[in-house]
Amino acid sequence: MYLVNSDYAFTDTMALKKHCRKGFHISYINDIGHYPMLEAPTELNNALDNYLTQIEKQVKSKE
Repeated sequence: MYLVNSDYAFTDTMALKKHCRKGFHISYINDIGHYPMLEAPTELNNALDNYLTQIEKQVKSKE
């Protein structure tokens, strides 16, 4: 699971550890609310690009 969260609210990482048995990754964007695509589009796009790059590497390593 790949998450892009705001640092505004608490992220329950203990619950994630319990329920995401294959693991998870969290990227935080500072000082945003409910609309990161409007409030911090560059930071959101960078986080998404980083995740897509990680996923692509994982897929290629399994080929």
